[in-house]
Amino acid sequence: MPQGLFDIAAPPPVGRPHLYADYIELLCVVTADHIVCTSDLTGTLREDAELHSELSADLYLDASFDPSTGEYATGPPTHLGHDAREECVGRALNQIAYRGRALGDGYPFALRDGGRAVELAPATEDAADDTADRDQRRRYLFCLLAASHQRMNAVRRIDIPNAFELVAAHAIRELLPGNADTHLFSRNRLDTTTRYYSGSKAGKIRALARDMHETPSERTLSQLSPHDAGDEGLDIVAWLPLGDNARGLLTVFAQCTVSSDWTTKAHEPDLNVWRRYVNFHVDPTKVMVIPYCFRDDAGKWPQEAPVGGSILLDRLRLLSLLKSNTGRLNGLPYDLVDEALSSGLSLFDMAG
Repeated sequence: MPQGLFDIAAPPPVGRPHLYADYIELLCVVTADHIVCTSDLTGTLREDAELHSELSADLYLDASFDPSTGEYATGPPTHLGHDAREECVGRALNQIAYRGRALGDGYPFALRDGGRAVELAPATEDAADDTADRDQRRRYLFCLLAASHQRMNAVRRIDIPNAFELVAAHAIRELLPGNADTHLFSRNRLDTTTRYYSGSKAGKIRALARDMHETPSERTLSQLSPHDAGDEGLDIVAWLPLGDNARGLLTVFAQCTVSSDWTTKAHEPDLNVWRRYVNFHVDPTKVMVIPYCFRDDAGKWPQEAPVGGSILLDRLRLLSLLKSNTGRLNGLPYDLVDEALSSGLSLFDMAG
């Protein structure tokens, strides 16, 4: 396993606790003993005026940890005072506590030592360990790596977006009844069998419109270059057949991205553009699929997400949709999970 697979030296922005929680989880995966103590983390954060301005002063790491709730209590300042580094770690640990409550045995991490350490749960082969929970933990780790792909070397992360699209397509299938048709619309080198894999953009849109029993706008499509093979922001498409060829099906248009700046794609696919190509009888429902656990420690969106009218499927919703699916995901490229678990890095590597 090459030492250069992961760059764990630079922590994420301190004002985004859900990303810092991911960072702690990633450290648990790639380090040799698969455990991270809070004392290992606070030294990696700078403490300056900018840091203090990003954080509130209402959570302190040395406040009492309540094992029954898995959270730190808030309270008056102690000897740590307004140390924003400690607060940043504490907020991330509250995120981890929430994820454990939400996912139960399907969560691959656990708080230890009164909440001052995070450990990768042992991968047990005990018959009592439910297969569905093992599968969920594996899927969680894959989503974590997808969200952390920018920390991987360029060669190994090249297929992460394509692999995550396959996971997202499975989730869209679970979102709809079993007789729904679900297809990749964007090109994906891990699945070249999809019906829309090849051809020009205009040709693919015509084929999709026919499949959905809708009417393509030939006047607009004829103006597209025959060399344009783009997807117009549409990664996954699904529709529910209703036993006839009449217009007006329940249709899903999904955008799938692993970018940490996923909100910049919130408008995709742009239905204003698509309406110029297809004369929809009923507009498609838009879905945004991301590998991030975009939550606060109460399970709410941490802010009003600018998702452009889309239904947001973050990591937790993805795992909820995939929970009952044990067989069809086994063939997906999860080899990176095994590679990450065998990295054996030292936390001294955090020093860069």
